[in-house]
Amino acid sequence: MKAALQGAIANLESAKGIHSTAAIEVESVLSREQPCLQLADYFLWVVQRLFEKQEDQYLQQVLPALSLIVDIDDATRQPFGRYYSRQKPISLAEIQKARPEI
Repeated sequence: MKAALQGAIANLESAKGIHSTAAIEVESVLSREQPCLQLADYFLWVVQRLFEKQEDQYLQQVLPALSLIVDIDDATRQPFGRYYSRQKPISLAEIQKARPEI
């Protein structure tokens, strides 16, 4: 993980000329030991349920707490994916419209 992060920083520096001196620390922990990690796991599970099971009941509960979701697999409009925000919220209907194969 640390090598991947260092590679991403090197790519950013060569592509954009941005140099970072921030320290990189990678630590493996169980989500039950870190409440913030539990929350991130839950949000990702909610998005997974939306895409894989076409269930949005959990999404509706957490949507107010989400400011941005990027569907990097949907390159139908832009090569970097589709962005969903509070102004353009993600929903099951939006996903089905954008990616009918799901």
